[in-house]
Amino acid sequence: MSNDKKLSSFMLLWAVLAVLSFFIKENKIFDYLLLAATPILLMLVIFHCLKIIRLLPPVNVKSPLFIVGLLIIVGGSLFDIITTVIICPTLESEANIFVTSMFAQGAPLFAIYAYNFLVQCLLILMGSLLWILFCKRLPVIIQKLPSKNVWYTYIQLCSGENATFKDFICSKIDPFYFNVSLAPFFIAGCIFRIYCGFEWLQLTPISRLYVPVALLFFANIFYVIYVDRKLKLKLKVA
Repeated sequence: MSNDKKLSSFMLLWAVLAVLSFFIKENKIFDYLLLAATPILLMLVIFHCLKIIRLLPPVNVKSPLFIVGLLIIVGGSLFDIITTVIICPTLESEANIFVTSMFAQGAPLFAIYAYNFLVQCLLILMGSLLWILFCKRLPVIIQKLPSKNVWYTYIQLCSGENATFKDFICSKIDPFYFNVSLAPFFIAGCIFRIYCGFEWLQLTPISRLYVPVALLFFANIFYVIYVDRKLKLKLKVA
């Protein structure tokens, strides 16, 4: 089995554990398994990204896209963490599923802090590597994709260079494109963390129920439009 398939299988296992943990409250074994599997999954993704990044040409670290993305990932995560710890050091009001799960199991506060410190560090590292991978691979994708229309571009960004609408519907996904497409959604998640930080400060005008949906929607739209414009610019230059 290839490394891509192993990672995909472990991601599927993690998703199953997350669903079972959410719906089967009376059996804590799924909570324990989920808590154990999460750092392992993050480390597998990190090693996977590092292996691919080493094979690609260096990224332009002075690119505004690269700098802004890293600032959002690192800054947004740290802002959420710092505001949480300062305003609610006992973590009793924290909505993080790992915190609530460990509280339900009677874990001491020190253990909760230690576990979440590990997970947050891995998340920030994983997000940064996904963004580096995105910035390295995006020029390759722009060179490969033809520019027909924005919807065709969307299908190919999700499924692959020669993907059809049928491939998209049947979820036939090229890992090359899937890995790159994760980064904009991770950026959306980090922007949501900035919102959560402001929520601790009681400076949010709208409910958190609408924010994740809106962020995921706009991340998708902006990603497609950005690539589509780059494709059209490539044709003009050619």
